[in-house]
Amino acid sequence: MSQTEIDRLTEEVTRRVGRLEGPAEAVAVLESIGITDDEAREMGRADVFQLGYEVFEHQAEDAGARRLRLEVESEFRQEELDSRRPTGLGTFLPRFFLKGFTFGAPMVIMIFAVLILLYSLWAYFYFDIPRGTAIAVGIVASYLVTAGFMQAIGRRGLMYLRQDMQVLSLKISMLMVLLGIVTVVVTGILFWLFLSLFPVIAPDEIPVAILYFVSLSLLWLGLSIVYMLQQEIWFSIAIAIGIGVVYYLREYLNTSIIVAHQAGIIAAAVIGLVIGIVLLSLREARLRRGRKQPLAGKLPRFSVIVYSVAPYFAYGLVYFGFLFTDRIMSWTGRADFRQYFFWFQSDYEVGLNWALISLLFSLGVLEFTVYRLGELVPFLSQTHSVLRTRQFTGEITSFYRRSVLAYVVAAVVGAIIAYFVVQALVPHIPLLDTLLNDTSVYVFIVASISYLLVVWSLLNNVFLFSFSRPAFALKAATAALIVNLVVGFLLSRIFVYWFAVFGLLAGAIVFWALSTYYTVKMLRNLDYYSYSAF
Repeated sequence: MSQTEIDRLTEEVTRRVGRLEGPAEAVAVLESIGITDDEAREMGRADVFQLGYEVFEHQAEDAGARRLRLEVESEFRQEELDSRRPTGLGTFLPRFFLKGFTFGAPMVIMIFAVLILLYSLWAYFYFDIPRGTAIAVGIVASYLVTAGFMQAIGRRGLMYLRQDMQVLSLKISMLMVLLGIVTVVVTGILFWLFLSLFPVIAPDEIPVAILYFVSLSLLWLGLSIVYMLQQEIWFSIAIAIGIGVVYYLREYLNTSIIVAHQAGIIAAAVIGLVIGIVLLSLREARLRRGRKQPLAGKLPRFSVIVYSVAPYFAYGLVYFGFLFTDRIMSWTGRADFRQYFFWFQSDYEVGLNWALISLLFSLGVLEFTVYRLGELVPFLSQTHSVLRTRQFTGEITSFYRRSVLAYVVAAVVGAIIAYFVVQALVPHIPLLDTLLNDTSVYVFIVASISYLLVVWSLLNNVFLFSFSRPAFALKAATAALIVNLVVGFLLSRIFVYWFAVFGLLAGAIVFWALSTYYTVKMLRNLDYYSYSAF
């Protein structure tokens, strides 16, 4: 075979794959373009393996072939870079600020439902304190029991999702949902025994607490796949449909509020679960059409799954424990009257929920940071070589600083708007006037500062999780939980129940300080953490 023929084959192989890793790859490419042993013998070679070896040698040694290889590799790198290039901010910002608002939409829907209808998916204005306390205890327990499973689905399911393994994402999600349901049933039995042995709530309300605990646990598990898919709008739709069911049963069939609540909650849970399964199935069907061969559909061993999700499971449990600790301290704190150990304090809850409304703006920044960082890391990894780690670290650090600045501005503006909007609505909505008092205002002010620091900590954790450092986030959340518990317990006993909010503030400061410390520590050695994370 002439040198010209070798040049031609080498050029064709190079334009297809760029640099050859070895003779075996050259053989594979030759066979893919139709060169067999018969064609190789016609070219004067024993078989295609000998021909592949000569093509590999020619690409490595011939000056012209090397130049072509460098040109092709440069084109491939540019194509890869273009495919990873982040979306323009003009398109990106509105989309994900809207996602931030839709993330907080369920809370807004619930609040307005109570103000307009006097009830929502699980709240009711005319519940007396013993019943309200029982339902509140059930709500908190439902979050604590399911938080770890939701975080595990969000982490492991999303990992498969980003690799376009929709089937595995669905399997791991359903596995966690089923494990969560079993845990809810077992915990519900133990919870019933505990409440029966220790009268921390009104004995007559124990079945109500268990009922809301089970149904709301199923709701969180049912919505977890939609949450993992980051389809917040469907989350809001499921909640809205559930409220619609409550409204229909309550207003048209005159059903008791508890029965209506249970029907609405279960309806929302089923709708959320079905939507999540359908969305995953549609994504898999769409991707399958473009695949030549199906991807692996078998999950790893259960022990491997447990090991991989354990830090995120623990983080979910600790984080939600932190969020509800101050509420529990206020329900059990020093008050003028408390018939049972847990005694719901409505003015404290109003202040906290008021502060949560102020997060709508800052949640937009948090959503933006999550998605933007997911685009920047692979793009910058391709842009900067291993010799330019300083530039890579500098750009990620700069993005972190801009995100923090945007978040703080949004959080402060959100708190100011929430305060004045609610105050302006008080004269026009009599229910607000009956709910708000001086305690609510004090709690709102302190809780607004606390939640500002909490969401800032979550923004830090976005960076920590993005580089596979859940241990850092878990350490910060654990310390915050302990401080919240100790400070809230002492102040709510020594002074008055609503001083529990200062436990939230103290814990938030610790959460913010430690998460910021770990984030800065990681950013200073980002080349190492980036390399070891993937």
